[in-house]
This record gives sequence, C-alpha cells and structure tokens, in this order.
Amino acid sequence: MNHEDQEEQPLSRQAYRRQQAKRGRKGPEETVDSEPDADVVSDAPDEEIPPISETRSHTDPSDARTVKLKHKLNLVIIGLVIAIILVYLVLFFVG
Repeated sequence: MNHEDQEEQPLSRQAYRRQQAKRGRKGPEETVDSEPDADVVSDAPDEEIPPISETRSHTDPSDARTVKLKHKLNLVIIGLVIAIILVYLVLFFVG
C-alpha cells in the first residue's frame, strides 16, 4: 500500500466503486447478482446435502447456550408485552 493511500480520507461508496471499476475488479453488487458462467457450472450430478439438523451434533455446547438464550429472550419479550399492556391500562383508567 502506498504512503499516499494511508493518508487519504476514506472513499465514499461511489468513489470506491469507480476506483474498483478502473482497476477492473468486480464490485460487490456485481458478484452477488451476477449469473454463474456456463463454463464454471459443472455437469456433475448434484450431491445430496444433508439437512442442518443432521449435520449438527446434539452435544454441541453452543446449542445449549442458544437454547438458553432463546428461552431468556422469549421471557423478556413476554415481560415487555405485559409491561406495555399494564402501562396502557394504568393510563386508561387513572388518566
């Protein structure tokens, strides 16, 4: 990287895309939306991909953390909904 590049201000998205186009690189919008080339696609039969539930083991500690986190999040959401309903009831009957 040049010394000049380090001192320059960060480029805007538009300026960055223009710079990448000048260099001949594909931008992020081109790589996501572009169709695959016919040469790149192989004629090999598609391998059957197992579902995610089969690939993960049930003994994975991150699964246990995820389940606990989901449970806590559900409790927080329920608590907030109840609190909002209580506030509306108080405002309706008191105010």
